[in-house]
Amino acid sequence: RQIIQEETEGKILAVRGEVMTGSGFDPSEGRGPLFHDAVHWLDLLLWISGKPKGMHSTLKRTTKPHPTEMANLLLDFGAYHAILETAGNRRYFEFEIEFDFKESRISAGNSGFFIHKSTESLLYTGFRDLITEEMKIKKENPWIQLYSHILSQVASPNSPPDISMLEDSIINLRIIESCYRLS
Repeated sequence: RQIIQEETEGKILAVRGEVMTGSGFDPSEGRGPLFHDAVHWLDLLLWISGKPKGMHSTLKRTTKPHPTEMANLLLDFGAYHAILETAGNRRYFEFEIEFDFKESRISAGNSGFFIHKSTESLLYTGFRDLITEEMKIKKENPWIQLYSHILSQVASPNSPPDISMLEDSIINLRIIESCYRLS
């Protein structure tokens, strides 16, 4: 978030993400991959990018081999779009977010944190490739950070409450509800 806010790599040009989960999330019970897992990807995106200006989505429900859903969201942030693909019925879990910049890409997810830097192509004259390096990031438990933030709010009753997390959660749920309603 700090790299993006300080524009260390420049301005965001695009955001992509995937949240793929196993089966067993029956959307008729309100437990599809969009609401169950992708909600966390949206939390992260809203924390970094703020409220989107608009949204388009598709949603497909399937019953075989198991009840689940597939969803694609396109969120418009004005200067760039964010695209999310989410689905169930996988034998793996993938949680990935990528931020594209003019000369680099940052990817973060359950496989780690990486920066991909533009370099002259070894294969094609006049083209550029991305070389990947692992980012050295101090990994802190986000749940501990969340509960510490809540505790500091409760311990300081005279300070104005920080309701930004609640506001982001409401926006997040509206995005998901719109996806269900529009599709």
